[in-house]
Amino acid sequence: MRLLAVGAATRMQSAPDLPTLTEFGYPSDIRSWWAALVPSATPRPIVDRLNAWFSEVVRTEESKKFLNGIASDPWVSTPDEAQAYFLQEIKSWGEYVKVAKIEPQG
Repeated sequence: MRLLAVGAATRMQSAPDLPTLTEFGYPSDIRSWWAALVPSATPRPIVDRLNAWFSEVVRTEESKKFLNGIASDPWVSTPDEAQAYFLQEIKSWGEYVKVAKIEPQG
């Protein structure tokens, strides 16, 4: 198997030689990501402290090596940036959910 392109909007650090689908004329920004989520009523100082701990771990060389090894790039963000991205992803994938006729849950 040979990879031809990645779905992320920009080239990946872990595979800089692979072009993006956008470069081939198929605009997309599809990437895998992980997040640590907390209940909405969690006090902001706790959210910020958890974010600092997770960010510290993700910034390590060990984490970068692990993530690059599974075709992922480290991504560190603030809680507000992550929330905005999460909400945008829900909106972006909404049309696919409709096309697939997936019933809303929750």
